[in-house]
Amino acid sequence: MGLLRRHPPNLPAPAPPIEPQLPSPTEVATCRALLERYDEAQEELEIVLASRAIAEAGSGLPLTSWAPLGRVGRGLPDKAWRWLAGCANAGDAALAVIVAMFAVEWDEVGPSEDWSDPPEIGLLKPQHEALATILTASVLRAPALSRNLEVWHAQGRKITVGVAQRGHCRVLLDLCATGSPVDPEALAVARALAGPFAADGSLPTGISNRMAEYGRARYRLEYDTFEPGPFDERLGELAPDLLARWIVSLRSVVLPAGSWAVYGAAETLMRTVADPPESATDDYAAIIDASLEFQRRGGVWKAALSPRETMHWDQRHPGETWLARQFPPSRDAVEIQPLDIGGERKLTMFSHASDGRAMIVRRPSVDAYVITLDYVDDETGERKRDDRASFPSLYDAYLDFGQNALPGVWVDPELERFLTFPMPTLE
Repeated sequence: MGLLRRHPPNLPAPAPPIEPQLPSPTEVATCRALLERYDEAQEELEIVLASRAIAEAGSGLPLTSWAPLGRVGRGLPDKAWRWLAGCANAGDAALAVIVAMFAVEWDEVGPSEDWSDPPEIGLLKPQHEALATILTASVLRAPALSRNLEVWHAQGRKITVGVAQRGHCRVLLDLCATGSPVDPEALAVARALAGPFAADGSLPTGISNRMAEYGRARYRLEYDTFEPGPFDERLGELAPDLLARWIVSLRSVVLPAGSWAVYGAAETLMRTVADPPESATDDYAAIIDASLEFQRRGGVWKAALSPRETMHWDQRHPGETWLARQFPPSRDAVEIQPLDIGGERKLTMFSHASDGRAMIVRRPSVDAYVITLDYVDDETGERKRDDRASFPSLYDAYLDFGQNALPGVWVDPELERFLTFPMPTLE
């Protein structure tokens, strides 16, 4: 994730060094108001935090050069870290989470310079001591906010409070593992949220609900393809005997819950455990089986399964049909709402995001019905269109497109009758 993804801002000249101070109530209110505007607001908020932190630290650097600071190795000055810690502790929960997102990002892209002679190549810098303070404020105050509140953007994807809190818990645990002092209360929360086991060796409290939450988010594409889930990183660190115990315990919790809980659990296991311990093989398979049955009942197309899910199903159900195919209506037996010349109609949506792709049918002339892809150009950010095929009638357009289409997040009800299978109803 980048601090500024478009261009360096026009920022004022550096302010004289001053002692760090907490944001005023007006500034806190401004930050919260910025949250409500999402896209452009997020970039403005990054500028506010970065420019004030650097200016008040009196770094002596031109503020117009703050964007590449991480690349030249300066990082944030000490006073800037203390100012950010003050922001995080100001009492505003949303601000605490946002500042923590900023601090983690800046800490990753802004390593401290190594002034040794000769320089020690590859030396990992220790995190600034204020980072633990900032993360602690976020971890402890995030529960006061809605888990679905969007507080950050990463490569076009919106980060919610829930996702941010889990990430901050993982970083806090990493700090603790490297010897940094961590607030005991925050550490307990971090272990409960990010660790695969609770302190007494049992599964974390509410893991069934958390697996369900993760499953829904993964299914709705709220995670990037290779983005880790809430337990992925920690599971990869478990010894085989502990991993086996975790899988066996997980089965006993999520199978009775079923639904999204088994789906989230299966996603977690398939992404992190390529070869389950022998003592947990049956439990592993039972979770995958339950997830596949949940998807099958909900009408998920077999083409939408992952390769690993497909292989698992085919091995355990050789020759069995996944879903019964539906056949399109005949030309004489179906009525389709007419489309005026010059008109267009949305057929499918592949995402609910504002920059998501969609397929439309448009009628530029009397005997032409054109199937067109509507999308956002990655380079320009502008919406563009790409004509894919033309047909002499609306029926022909629906028939051809419907028999070759994959399910997205929405489809026109009239078109659904022409699909190979009905739309999934996985809820």
